[in-house]
Parts: sequence; structure tokens; C-alpha cells
Amino acid sequence: MYFYFDFNDPEKSNLESVIRSAISQLFVQRQETSKQLETLFSKNSGSVLQPPIEELTITLSNMISEFRTVYFVIEALDECSELGELLQALNKIRSGKLEGLHIIASSRILPEVEEFLSHIDASTICVNESAINADIALFIQQSLENDRQLSRWPIEVRERVERELTDRSHGM
Repeated sequence: MYFYFDFNDPEKSNLESVIRSAISQLFVQRQETSKQLETLFSKNSGSVLQPPIEELTITLSNMISEFRTVYFVIEALDECSELGELLQALNKIRSGKLEGLHIIASSRILPEVEEFLSHIDASTICVNESAINADIALFIQQSLENDRQLSRWPIEVRERVERELTDRSHGM
């Protein structure tokens, strides 16, 4: 499963969007998981409301349990508008003792994320912001040199663009 939190898209920045996306991706991988969805649907039939996030989380956990191994990749975890709730949901899913579940997440260093990681058996890799900024600067420099249209800009303009973009990137 893969999910990217996009702060530019409010539809893709909340807990419900990641849970629904994960359910959908698992369903596509294995049609037998529809039993879990049928159970969810029957619980909520006759209601005009969407199932509560707690029921969606339980359904996701049950669907994960039907797989031998599941890798859940979450990009830009820190961009989730409901980060605390997401971390609680992930903790609830992990507490189901799903042996084959592997969560891989990228995030800026935030106290909530560090707190969450301190309570689970997690491996972390910290990437130095200056190393990221160096990669960003190299990408910008190469883009300005190799792009047919950008390379036509006067050297002073390209240097200013490079400097401004690099200075304002802050590891992003």
C-alpha cells in the first residue's frame, strides 16, 4: 500500500483519506477481502452517513490480517492534517499483532512522530537537512543547465533562481 500526504490537496491530507486508500488498495490485491467490506457495509446499511473512522480502521486491520505480508508506505506523514489521530490509528492497527505488517514512513522530525516511534519497535533513519538541501541545489542547477528553455535565460537570472529556490527549500 502506498499513500502520499499532499498538503496542497485537502482531500489527501486527512486520516480518512489514508484509511480509505489503504482499504481500496488491499481490496484490489485480493478479492477475498470483500468479506470485510461486506461486513462494514451491512453494519452501515440504511444509513446515509459514511462509516465512522473507527470502523474503517478495524476493517483495514482485518483486511491486513488476511495477507501474509503487507508493506504500508506513507510519504510525508507530517503533512497529515490529523497527525495525532493518524498515529493513534496506526498504533491501533499495529496492536493487532499483525506479524506481516511493515510500516515505512517519511516525515520531518516532529515531537508527535518521535513520541510515537519511541513506543514501538521501530528503526529510524534521520536524513540531515543539509544533505537534502545539497541534493535540491544540484537538481535545480542541473535543471537550469539542461532544460532547453531554462538554459536560454541570462546567467544572472539562472543564478538568482538557483539561489532563491535553494535558500527557501529548507529540506523540502
